Amino acid sequence: MSKKIFLSYEMADKGRLVSVIEKLRNCSIFAGEEIEIIDPLQEVDSTDVLRAKLTQIIKGSDAVVLIWSSAITEWSWRMYEAGLADAMNKPIIIAVVDSDAPEIAVSLSRFQVLRMSEKS
Repeated sequence: MSKKIFLSYEMADKGRLVSVIEKLRNCSIFAGEEIEIIDPLQEVDSTDVLRAKLTQIIKGSDAVVLIWSSAITEWSWRMYEAGLADAMNKPIIIAVVDSDAPEIAVSLSRFQVLRMSEKS
């Protein structure tokens, strides 16, 4: 059975997803596991139901991976999605994908961090 991983990212990072997913599949956290990536942008079709749909998707996920990059803003859906995952006791992994990314928010500092440089 595969693990369902909810991928939380900024639109500006969409072009990085293939690389990030490959690195996730090869990292020790998911070693030997088959993982299924859940992309919220492919799952949610209306902003009217966004919060309800995100809640449903995260509830059905085994873990949440937050893509942390220079594109992240002070208030973004990443924080909302992390809050949902935390409230549901889902494992949260923060994947830092570039050296220009801002410091990880204090509220997220207790979660596992993967540093993924662009070059590796």
